[in-house]
Amino acid sequence: MKFLLLFDYFILSSILSRFAIIWSINAILFGTIDTIEAKKCQTKKDIVSSNLCDPLVKQYSGYITTSDNAHYFFWFFESRNNPESSPLTLYLNGGPGCSSMIGLFQELGPCQAVPNGKKVCSRSESWNEVSNLLFVDQPIGAGFSYGNRFLSTTEEAAEVLYEFLQLWFNRFPKYSRLDFHLFGESYAGHYIPATADLILKNNILKKKKKLNNTISINLKSIGIGNGLISPAIQYDSMTHYCEHNDYGHLLSPDIISIMKSNFPTCKKLIQKCAETSSPKDCGKAGDYFGTNYYSYFLDNSGLNPFDVRYPNTTTYTYPSPNYINYLKEPNVLKEIGAQTNYTECSEKANYPFIMEKADDMRDFLPVLSSIVNRGIRTLLFFGDADFGCNWMGGHNVSKAIKWKYQKQFNRAPFKEWYLGESESKGKIQTYCDLTFISVYEAGHEVPFYQPKASLEMFRRWINEEVID
Repeated sequence: MKFLLLFDYFILSSILSRFAIIWSINAILFGTIDTIEAKKCQTKKDIVSSNLCDPLVKQYSGYITTSDNAHYFFWFFESRNNPESSPLTLYLNGGPGCSSMIGLFQELGPCQAVPNGKKVCSRSESWNEVSNLLFVDQPIGAGFSYGNRFLSTTEEAAEVLYEFLQLWFNRFPKYSRLDFHLFGESYAGHYIPATADLILKNNILKKKKKLNNTISINLKSIGIGNGLISPAIQYDSMTHYCEHNDYGHLLSPDIISIMKSNFPTCKKLIQKCAETSSPKDCGKAGDYFGTNYYSYFLDNSGLNPFDVRYPNTTTYTYPSPNYINYLKEPNVLKEIGAQTNYTECSEKANYPFIMEKADDMRDFLPVLSSIVNRGIRTLLFFGDADFGCNWMGGHNVSKAIKWKYQKQFNRAPFKEWYLGESESKGKIQTYCDLTFISVYEAGHEVPFYQPKASLEMFRRWINEEVID
């Protein structure tokens, strides 16, 4: 039996014909800048200001309509401290096809749901303590976003995000002058490199006066948590993680031996996908990986691949999705300007990425390398209890980034990470513009498990303070 696996919202399905890990964003161009400018004027009824979640700060939510008549939902919160000088951070969850309301309510936003999900309470470790925060539901089908055209590649998603930002900054011009940080997790390991690359390229075109009627985005850094960046490197680490993680042996030696013997073929197919990016080649890689490699963990470990400290059962829901009940309340929907029902993770949004284009198997290490080489500070942080996007694979990705200080980074010590406290919070390796952190006692959604350490990490990072 083959499965569909949605990262950020654990779904096992036998309906689809092949197993896939879901984390994706490819992109096609949406025409000219003229189309972006033509949609500049959003009607006021599409955007509202409420006092939900964090009543002490200015906030906006609602829709930005892009040139293909797609309606992207966002929820924005000003910083609790000095919003005029604080940076702006866009936060993206993965899937592909999962809502960024996951990040808002489960991880790092200004509020979190009470146990029954009917109300919310303030989160003291919210990242809007130090930054203005923007959450966007993308691609179409995720969360409250809706439209008739579903995306199928990372490049398409990056192009839409760029158009969204241009329209959003036109609607809220005072925030366009702030320093901008691009953060996310999981499939954002695809989204963020592609989007950052497009921002940098278009900034250059604007500077050369080859791209008019656009706003330069002051991209300062990117941050990726437990992200899928390079399948060939990261999947190769899975058996090593099973044997050498801090939580005990996850599989029997016999099963690990089978996985190791199957991986050379798997790696060859993934590398072919990286060379061609063709749906046919990438689909073959995804099929083989799911059937002859990843399925051995699912079928034999009995563990949750997002947090190996817990069993993998149909009743396991941790972090709890109870916030969904809050987003079903009619008064809440009205207050935030939602025009459709909430979908945490959309199979309709996911299907084109995974089943049609096999975008999840594509390699975004070259794009990430080019971003680091252009002087964009890059933070990779991984919870140490996540198997699917485990920290060992993430660490190997950081060491494989080809940039001018690659040798110096790889020679830098991988040392305990104290954050000014007596007890270590993880391990860190850092040099110049690149930092990798493995966070102790954390699963796939790091800020949920380690909220205090995550906020301090984020605060130091955006302020360019010593982080180790």
